[in-house]
Amino acid sequence: MTSRVDICFTKMSDEPQILRFIQEYWRSDHVFVNNPELMRWQHQSPDFPKEDLTFVIGRRVNADNSSEILALLGYMPFRRFDPNADGTELALAIWKVRDDAGAPGLGLQLLKTIQRKLSPSLICAIGISQVVGPIYKALGYTVDALSHIALFPILAPQGNTVAIGVPLSARRLIADDPDVDIQPIIGASLPLGVSVDDINNLAIANLPSKSWNYVLNRYSRHPQYEYEIRIVKVDGHLRAIIVWRQVYAPMGSILRIVDVIGDPSVLARCGAALRRELMAAQCEYMDLMHWGVSSDELVSGGFVNLADHDGLVLPNYFEPFEQRNVRIEIAFRVDPNCSHKKLFLYRADSDQDRPNQPNALYAKRGYNEL
Repeated sequence: MTSRVDICFTKMSDEPQILRFIQEYWRSDHVFVNNPELMRWQHQSPDFPKEDLTFVIGRRVNADNSSEILALLGYMPFRRFDPNADGTELALAIWKVRDDAGAPGLGLQLLKTIQRKLSPSLICAIGISQVVGPIYKALGYTVDALSHIALFPILAPQGNTVAIGVPLSARRLIADDPDVDIQPIIGASLPLGVSVDDINNLAIANLPSKSWNYVLNRYSRHPQYEYEIRIVKVDGHLRAIIVWRQVYAPMGSILRIVDVIGDPSVLARCGAALRRELMAAQCEYMDLMHWGVSSDELVSGGFVNLADHDGLVLPNYFEPFEQRNVRIEIAFRVDPNCSHKKLFLYRADSDQDRPNQPNALYAKRGYNEL
C-alpha cells in the first residue's frame, strides 16, 4: 500500500499536528504555538461536535497509518461568536502548503473544499500576500486593499509622535452635531432605550451580518484584549455600533476602530464627539481600516485619508511597533443571491486584530508595563 493524500476538516485531536505544522512551516514564533488557547478561541467550530477546529488540511497518510499535514487553510465562520445565527459568512486565515508537499494544486483544493462543502454567502480574506492574489482573481474573487483613515484632535502633541507628516487640514475645526449621541456599552448592559432586537437589526442588510451575541462574544468577552464599545444614535434612532481599542507605541497610544456595525456613513457626523473620546483617552489619533465605506464622505466629516497625503505615515503594526505604512490587501467573493446586501469589511473581520505576541496580556495594561 502506498501513501495517499486526504483532504479533510479537522478535529480537536488534530491540534498537536496543526501547531507543529504552523511552527515548522509557517512561523516558529507564531502566537498560536505558545498560546494554543487563543487558537481554540479563534478556530473552535460553532457547530456540533463542539470540539471541531475550523481548518481544512491536506494530510499524507502512509502505509503504516502514520500521517503528516502537507497543507493547511484556516477559516473563521462569523457564527463562531453567535452559534444561533443562520448566516454562512466566513473569513479565511492561515493558508500554507509545504514546499516539499509534492502535490500540485493541493492548496487550491483546500479552498475549493471550503467553497463546495460550506457554500458560504461571503468568503473574505484580509491580509493576503501578493503570491495568492492572482489565485483569488482567477477564481473570480474581488482583490483590493483596505482604505486607511484617521481622525486627529485640534492640538498636536509635543515631542515624538506615532503618526508622521500629519497635514494641517487634520487639525481643522469640526462642527458639533447636536443630533448625534454616542453612549458606551458596559459589559452586557445596553443603554436605556436600546434593545437586543435593535442591535440585531442594525446589520441585517449588511454582509457580514453581526448580532448582539456576536458583539458580546467577539469583543466584550475577548480573552486578552479590552475593547471599548459605543452606540451611535442620530435624532434618537440607533444607527451604528463602533468598536475600538487602545493600542500602544513607545511614544504614545492611539484608538483603533476595528469594527463598525450598522451604517458606517454615520461616522461622518461623529467627528466632534469622537474627538472628545480621544481627549478622554489621551490618545494621539483614532484610525480605521475599511472596505466599502465612502472615504470621501468621512473626509468631509473631519477624517484624513492616508491615500490623499504622500508624506503621512499611519503605522499599522504595534506588536512590535513599526513606524511605517502597510497596505492590507484583501480578497472576497459574495454569493450572487446576496448581492443586494451591502458589504463592509474591517480589521477585526479576519485575524488582523488578534495578539501577535506569545503573551499579549500586556495589551490590557499599557505598553510601558512590558
